[in-house]
Amino acid sequence: MDNKVYMTLPAKPRFLSLARLAASGICVGVDIDMDTLSDIRLLLTESCNLSFEIGEKETIDIILMPEDDGIRFSVSGISKERVDSDESLQITEMILESLADELTFDEDKIIVYKNFGV
Repeated sequence: MDNKVYMTLPAKPRFLSLARLAASGICVGVDIDMDTLSDIRLLLTESCNLSFEIGEKETIDIILMPEDDGIRFSVSGISKERVDSDESLQITEMILESLADELTFDEDKIIVYKNFGV
């Protein structure tokens, strides 16, 4: 798959359901179990929460990148330095690391990959 979904949302938690719905929609055509789908939605939620907590921007950019065996997404407004300087943000990072198959930081965004496990 090489279709990407680009979203720019206000940096407010009430708009998070739009991103979660888009991620769920991408996963509809793939035979994955409900636990994996829940993990993907939680990974996206916590990634966005990091951006909201840091609060440096009025909007966040989300790119959902479906792959043959999983989904990769990025969320803007997150720097590794900022996460490392705040203990509560570090806890969120640990949650993400425990659920994701890959987790990286690139400039001002986090990139998360989750395998569908099929």
